Amino acid sequence: MGYKILVTPIAQTQFEEAITYYLKVATANVALNFSNVVEKAYSKLEINPHFQIRVKNYRAIPTEIFPYLIFFEILEEENIVKILSVFNTHQNPKKYP
Repeated sequence: MGYKILVTPIAQTQFEEAITYYLKVATANVALNFSNVVEKAYSKLEINPHFQIRVKNYRAIPTEIFPYLIFFEILEEENIVKILSVFNTHQNPKKYP
């Protein structure tokens, strides 16, 4: 049985900020590619969210190509993957969620 993806407002804001950044410093194609990569990661999490990459008490999945980690937690009883952060790994690691 698949999991439902629930994106928190913070994660959604971070995603939108990344799109805005890529639109400013690159092209619309780069921004679209980033969006597609994040959606692909979400699709993987719907199928199997039990990745072993852990930071503190959270799980994370790296995005392909782009320097981002998607931090999440699994709410097993509700079959939900709660997306906590779309984190740019070029930031100071002390900013990890």
